[in-house]
Amino acid sequence: MASSEDDPTTQHDAQILSIDAGGTMTDTFLMDSNGEFTVGKAKTTPDDESRGFIKSSQDALEDWGLSVEEGFPDLVSTVYSGTAMLNRLVERESEVDVGILITGGMEDTLRMGRGRQSYTGYSYSDRLHVNTHKHPEPLIPRNRIRGVRERIDVKGNTLVPLYEDDVREGVNDLLDQDVDHIVVMFLHSYKNGEHEHRTAEIAREIIDERGAETSVMLSSEYYPTLKESERLNTVTAEAFAAEPSRDQLSNIQEAVDEQGGTVGVRVMASHGGTIDIHANELARTLISGPIGGMIGANYFGQKLDYNNLVCTDIGGTSFDMGIIIDNDWQIDYSPEMARLLLSLPMVNMESVGAGTGSYVRVNPTFDKIELGPESAGDKVGVSAVETDVETVTVTDCHVAMGWINPENFLGGDMPIDREVAEQEIKEQIADPLDMGVYEAAQGVIDILESKLRNDLEAVVTGEGYAPSNFKCLSYGGGGPVHTAG
Repeated sequence: MASSEDDPTTQHDAQILSIDAGGTMTDTFLMDSNGEFTVGKAKTTPDDESRGFIKSSQDALEDWGLSVEEGFPDLVSTVYSGTAMLNRLVERESEVDVGILITGGMEDTLRMGRGRQSYTGYSYSDRLHVNTHKHPEPLIPRNRIRGVRERIDVKGNTLVPLYEDDVREGVNDLLDQDVDHIVVMFLHSYKNGEHEHRTAEIAREIIDERGAETSVMLSSEYYPTLKESERLNTVTAEAFAAEPSRDQLSNIQEAVDEQGGTVGVRVMASHGGTIDIHANELARTLISGPIGGMIGANYFGQKLDYNNLVCTDIGGTSFDMGIIIDNDWQIDYSPEMARLLLSLPMVNMESVGAGTGSYVRVNPTFDKIELGPESAGDKVGVSAVETDVETVTVTDCHVAMGWINPENFLGGDMPIDREVAEQEIKEQIADPLDMGVYEAAQGVIDILESKLRNDLEAVVTGEGYAPSNFKCLSYGGGGPVHTAG
């Protein structure tokens, strides 16, 4: 798609491959031993991300006159980043069903959360007024959470023995609901995991007897840390958001191997490093894509002599924001992400469910436009005529306004019909609100940009800083479209 080379006859050996699999598009960046680079783009394929990855890699390598079979054997480093895990948290949607066994009496921990979860991500003014506070929707519904009588104290001593009949009853009940993963989180198990391990033994015996394929995940093995709310959120996010991506990462590794590559795929981690795709704690890569953007933005800022940066990643599904002070980012060990408090090291960032793929609907009760948090993802919108999307998205409004060239979307590989976008906007938004098509489309864009601006202001002022002290660097598929002005 694009290349840094001056001489098209130069021979290249692709050595470094970076992948950014977003909710809508998959981008690849390849660099050779001379520092020359090329980039490629293809539509993300959520059912099997390796297909989009190979197509995007081929798009990049074509600029060097290479095929993936010719380019991949020279690779010495491959790093994956993406937003699939984060999007599951933001949208509260996953391909798997998760059940929870928890210390009896603590069954409502997810629903109650911590007090500050009721205003996480709010602007400073909204944080001050209790009537604006609202707890986020829990990842797991209450009917898939079962209590088990037991108790370990803060020093690791057994106060109440494990009631094994409670475990058996709870496991059988969750298996009756066809859960894919069972999360076990008992109080103070970070100090003494005996009850959790015995629960796992019983659960696996029952799973084997019933011929199920359900896995069991223990908080004492994955995230043995203080604070039961954060620990429960994190191990639940591991099952709900991270585990579904493990198969995708394996598919990408297999694709590299099949094309002659001999290098192992690593994943950008939330703390700014990389980890192996087979690592136990895959939730450490929840926001791998946006983290890579912040690291790159910091490097860019240093070159331009910008010390204080606010970084924004506007994608098709989420809007990710982070702050860099004096060319350094903060590591938060109890971060807030998708309105959840987690227990893992993470570059300080915030994410909200708003992007160019967000669905647009008219609330019939109040006659007002509402955005998201659901997204069309890789299907883009109703204007992408080869998809089955029926609800208008923000991208459809871009198409209707003429901001996107229908004949060159994804280099012409994805057919876009402007007339379809205009007709659907008329029927779904403009007519119910007694507005013109272009007025409605512009109104949707204005609402999105107002929301993004408020979210960004909340992040900056919430940390005690003034926006005027920062330079804004914006990236992602929607960055150039919405940041100007």
